Amino acid sequence: MKTTSIKNFILLCALLGSTIFFISCGDDGDEVNLSQEIVGTWERSSSDSFGTFTERLVFRADLSGYQYFDGESPDLFSFTYSIDGNVLVINFNIDGVLQSASGTFSIDNDILSLDTDDGASITYTRISDVPADEPVIEDDSNLLVGTWVGEFDEGVEEKLVLDNNGGGYFFLEGIPDEFNYTVSDNELTFDFFLSEITVTFEVTETTLVITDPDGGVFTYTKSSDIPEALSNCDYSNIAGTYTTYSDGSSTDTQCPNAASVLNNYTSSATISYISGSEEEGSFTYEIDDSFGGMFIEWYQGAAPCYGYNETNPNTFTINVSTGEVSGTWNSFFTDENGDIVDIFPVTGSYNSCTGLLRLNWTNIFGDEGRTAIFVL
Repeated sequence: MKTTSIKNFILLCALLGSTIFFISCGDDGDEVNLSQEIVGTWERSSSDSFGTFTERLVFRADLSGYQYFDGESPDLFSFTYSIDGNVLVINFNIDGVLQSASGTFSIDNDILSLDTDDGASITYTRISDVPADEPVIEDDSNLLVGTWVGEFDEGVEEKLVLDNNGGGYFFLEGIPDEFNYTVSDNELTFDFFLSEITVTFEVTETTLVITDPDGGVFTYTKSSDIPEALSNCDYSNIAGTYTTYSDGSSTDTQCPNAASVLNNYTSSATISYISGSEEEGSFTYEIDDSFGGMFIEWYQGAAPCYGYNETNPNTFTINVSTGEVSGTWNSFFTDENGDIVDIFPVTGSYNSCTGLLRLNWTNIFGDEGRTAIFVL
């Protein structure tokens, strides 16, 4: 942001605590003529610690306008204005806060003069009687979209893909790792389903520099403005035995281990094909340990715990067109008659390109978990 140049602009000086501006009025003082005469596009050249730039003021006939700074870090501020006699009032909405500045102005042969009561003077030259359209400012988040390539760890190539919907993946040694991302100022947060990391970044049209929380610096070069699509995406049979990575928490107060919140808890599970095909539009599978080993960790203790030391199989269905996972699961909890009472839905997703299967559940007691399985 060109904050230094904002302070140089006399309208915003008033908003930021400086004195408001007072300028001598034109000779006729006619409010209608002044209102008509100020409409158009005005510019001046200036410089500050950011470099040399052009500042543009635009007044429209509908009493709206904007202030624009070009240069390496362009900024645009919209405003509304009013003229009462020889007094000009400007209203800015800055970060949701309405702020105003007022004063008088003079126009002489296409020169607009703004003078403060402390002696400062700024002049603008009329570029056009027509208000210029607002320029489109390319922000850093738009520059991020595309395919980036970097080399780290003894020449190993890493590909970073960022799409315009807040999603993407790292592609390291042939294995894609899917994530969602958000941008706030110069911070970039990657959400990898079971883990999250926030880094700082600097980006140009060709280079992305990421600094991680430990101070590590990673430089990527943009290979394409288009996010590269993953290839070899299909819904082949994902049956097999895999490592599971789970987060979860229990509401149980009887079992000592249940008090622990599990993060990135590692176990294993076997997935078996039940039915379905791409032509039918869905696949149904059974997973032998639905809860990624967390129920055993929480409830395996002797009384007053439950002595639970077995896996709990359940089935789930993958929708081929959407990748959504659905199903109805149960746990080992029963009533006095031995009937299962803990019945609840499972949700999630499967990305056939990255091989990431996500399973999310919350049972009737409030226990909850989410499990990631890479089925490549």
